[in-house]
Amino acid sequence: MLNHKKNAVITIASNFIVIKYLPFGEGREKETNIGKWFDPLNDVFYSSFVKMIQKEVQQVIMLRIWRKKEHAIGIDLGSSSLKIVQLETTNQKLRLVAMAQTGVPQDIRSDTAALHEWYITNVREQLAYNNFKGKKIVSCLPSRDMLIQHLRVPKMDEKQLSKAIGWEAQDKLPFDINNALLRHVVAGEVYQGDENKLEVILMAAPQHAVQRHLNLLERTKCEINSIHVEPWALVNCFTHLFHSNDESDNAGMFVDLGHDSTKVVISHGTDMALCRTINIGAPEIGSNPQNAEENISEQPQPTNDILNGKSDSTTPARNINPGSESSATMVMAEKTHNAGIDSEKTKLLCEEIRGCVRYHDLTFTGLPVKKVIFLGGRAKNKALCRSLAQHIGLSAQIGDPVAKINLEGSKHIEIDPQEINSEWAVAFGLSLNN
Repeated sequence: MLNHKKNAVITIASNFIVIKYLPFGEGREKETNIGKWFDPLNDVFYSSFVKMIQKEVQQVIMLRIWRKKEHAIGIDLGSSSLKIVQLETTNQKLRLVAMAQTGVPQDIRSDTAALHEWYITNVREQLAYNNFKGKKIVSCLPSRDMLIQHLRVPKMDEKQLSKAIGWEAQDKLPFDINNALLRHVVAGEVYQGDENKLEVILMAAPQHAVQRHLNLLERTKCEINSIHVEPWALVNCFTHLFHSNDESDNAGMFVDLGHDSTKVVISHGTDMALCRTINIGAPEIGSNPQNAEENISEQPQPTNDILNGKSDSTTPARNINPGSESSATMVMAEKTHNAGIDSEKTKLLCEEIRGCVRYHDLTFTGLPVKKVIFLGGRAKNKALCRSLAQHIGLSAQIGDPVAKINLEGSKHIEIDPQEINSEWAVAFGLSLNN
């Protein structure tokens, strides 16, 4: 018996061979009659024997690649709604196992203790009454409990950087650094004058907020697989898009129009390059999405705008063309302008987003931001997204994580594939955690 790279057990007898791949729960065995070859001193036999083993092991490994893989359950504890998603990978394609959503009652949104009790009760109920598999969950710390800060430090190794981050952060955090959890991401190397430095994204949270989140999840009786941050989840949600369209070297911007705040994340492929939380939420930046939809539907749609059509099968997003000369587009832009883009908060949001783009493009001069993907519940307001894109000056899409997911045979809440499901990006990104 020999162990092939610690992956397969190969048993050799006088006239048969059994190959068993260890990591499989069920294993795979194959018997092959080789009695007429058996001559240990024959080089021809040895060469054929090795090739046969290699072929069989490769087939077993391919079985592992193509087998069904259930992802952990992604739980997004949003300020206005609870969203839970579980995906699985079958034949290298994503399929929806189950999903559930329930709105947070208005009267408890500002009461932290009542809100947490509501989360615990509803997570338990949704996991029990829907078709979720297993108890492994992935969650993220709410943005309201986190501080994100960009730092620029001299180039150094990771061990030195971890120590330097603490010193750099001391005067930049509104809470005691000794009672805080610090994490960082190196966005890249940049030049400041003639000096080579590191652009670092610092993410910090008070220890009590982290512990409170852990206690909440533990009381749901689930197995905590990992806890991430919202910016990571937004980028991770669209990782499959970057891989399929070979956009790993492009800079893209995600703008999550959330209920309490707006999150801006710029990524280079799957790597975060800029993160920013802007304290301007959905109630301050435009009219009700449903009303905006009614205004748009009264006008004929331009042929190069597929916002109301079925999404491209290769792209989990709905296109917006802010530079179109179509008269219908111009009418819709005028309606949006009158509906809410004149508000001071919306103007401020546009300036803040433009500031993020300027900071990024000056920092990473070879990778300018070329497009923006709008996410979050308010992104359902197509007119608002189109108008924001025009004021920011970038081509835009509305991100729809459901667009590339196989829904056949799934036990989930009713989803209309023609509708935009932009509010699910965080939950999907969490479930796609590897």
